[in-house]
Amino acid sequence: MVDSWFVRLNASEPFSPEQLEWLDGYEIERYLLIKDETKAKRFAAAHIALRQILGNYLNVRPFDIEFYSNQYGKPFINGGPAFSLSHSSDGILIAISARGTIGADLERIKTVDFQSILCDICSDSELKRLSQYPYNQIDWLRFWVRKEAAVKAIGTGLQSLSDVAIPFYSKKSDYFRVTLRQNGNLKFWYLYDLDIPYGFMGSIVTNQARIVKPIKIVDIFS
Repeated sequence: MVDSWFVRLNASEPFSPEQLEWLDGYEIERYLLIKDETKAKRFAAAHIALRQILGNYLNVRPFDIEFYSNQYGKPFINGGPAFSLSHSSDGILIAISARGTIGADLERIKTVDFQSILCDICSDSELKRLSQYPYNQIDWLRFWVRKEAAVKAIGTGLQSLSDVAIPFYSKKSDYFRVTLRQNGNLKFWYLYDLDIPYGFMGSIVTNQARIVKPIKIVDIFS
């Protein structure tokens, strides 16, 4: 099964000093390197939320969770469930799968000039197909969210965006199958669009079919 949580940050001080101590040295280093104070706090809050949810999921203390990463930076837990974290503006999306592999992406609905970066993020086959569609901001944002979730699922980093081709469906879909290339091989994956309130859009890509539960809206930092 795939569980997903959406957390919205409503406070200027979303976490306590004690919660900040849950983060490991690598997370603290990244937090301190972010010069924008709001963005730094949101980064820390996202990782605190991930540790709290994973801690409840694994029945361990949040600060006892030890993360590792593959050569492309995709984090994982030895012997633990697959998970994916995404945050945008004041929203956090966390997805956990007891088995299999997963990628999740969250974006606040906004205006983005996707036409200027098409060649950087699209495969050749996508560029041909996309030329048949009239430009629509919401459709393009949904395409981007799905594509980033797919890249995070296969764990090859954002530099492989142009190597991953996904369908360009204008309508939100509860579930459909996609074919992704991983380590030179084509494999079937499953893409889910999430119902997220407050002006956000999110998707999950996993190799597990029809097992994504409805998203949970939680308030961790109240």
